[in-house]
Amino acid sequence: MGKPLPPRDHKISKDEAKAKTKKYKEKKPKKEDRFPTVAYHAEAYRRILDQPGCVGIRTYPGEDEDGTLTTILVGVDADGNDMVEGALMQNPFFCPPECSDGNELNQG
Repeated sequence: MGKPLPPRDHKISKDEAKAKTKKYKEKKPKKEDRFPTVAYHAEAYRRILDQPGCVGIRTYPGEDEDGTLTTILVGVDADGNDMVEGALMQNPFFCPPECSDGNELNQG
């Protein structure tokens, strides 16, 4: 039995986000040791969130056959269970090469 996701405001300030990403990079100075920065098109999130009964998205770490770390996105229902029979998303854009211009979160 899953556990429903409790109410939560997921907002974070830019300063908090900057501090957290900086701390992570300091703990893992070698880029090859870090979990990858990835991006998905909004449509991938919409396909998950538009499923009947979907109240959230859970992210799982994964590994491709060539050893590349990746993420798997799955919907979460009101009972807190993964909607594994529904839309699952993967194949993100990795940074590098698809990166943002420099900012407080991606420096270092």
